[in-house]
Amino acid sequence: MIHWPSAVVSALSRNRAVLFIGAGISAGSRDAEGKRPPAWGGLLDTAAKKCTTVQRRVRALIRAGDLLTACELISGDLAEDWREFLKQQFLIKYNHNKNHEHIHNLGQQIVITPNFDKIYDIYASNQSDPVVVKWARDHDIVSDLRMGRRIILKVHGTIDHPESIIITRSEYARSRIKDYAFFKVVDSLLLINTTIFLGCGLSDPDVQLILETQALRHTPDQPHYFVTSERLTDQEKAILKSTRGLRVITYNSRNNHAELTEGLAALAEKVSIERKSFLARQIERESSAPNYSIIDIG
Repeated sequence: MIHWPSAVVSALSRNRAVLFIGAGISAGSRDAEGKRPPAWGGLLDTAAKKCTTVQRRVRALIRAGDLLTACELISGDLAEDWREFLKQQFLIKYNHNKNHEHIHNLGQQIVITPNFDKIYDIYASNQSDPVVVKWARDHDIVSDLRMGRRIILKVHGTIDHPESIIITRSEYARSRIKDYAFFKVVDSLLLINTTIFLGCGLSDPDVQLILETQALRHTPDQPHYFVTSERLTDQEKAILKSTRGLRVITYNSRNNHAELTEGLAALAEKVSIERKSFLARQIERESSAPNYSIIDIG
């Protein structure tokens, strides 16, 4: 069972949290034939088979864990066929899974995701309290935030617009300049809200840079939370806390990460109860406040 710190429940119940969901959340989905979305390693391995000149080097990079450079070589080798390959992989209609439901039920205004699939987008957009989906080229994001709309921010683009996808090393580098204003918004959201990372790795260069800069510049006492099934040593956890401001919450991955799904369901219930209690306290506080009369001195 996942132990959720009271600070997590409090932040969520007061709508002072950002949910950052990675590929691990999409991994639990299936299409009509029972096929799951491709994991990064499998995706690049499939793409490597289509390469004519760099296949051996790409496989070596995949084994070494350098997926950004592997993507760079594949993209260069396949040229215009690279985007078409990604569309074939990610425009498949995958059904949402229980994790998507529990995440939406947490009721937060902002969900950030590096996923460019549309699984959560489609599910959340069809609920009674629908969301809007935004990426770097949308110039009305700040207006939507100020108006309180629920938003999914696609920080690596969306498969609807293949040209928006950030997946290679050079695309990451260019996006820091080209999409500077967009990433300043993301930076600000992570600075002023408690962020809960779900189904994510720690290798995203943009997120690393934001978290490390904030942790060293502001040294906040209130951390962000990184939920993972990885077995990290106490020393590794301490490094994440000091360099990125992350507190690690662990769970067991057996039975296809069932503990995460159960934990998110329990968290949604805790947040619902705490939110009702918080609102009741607010109403009581306002009703007991002194009434001030307006005196006409004219």
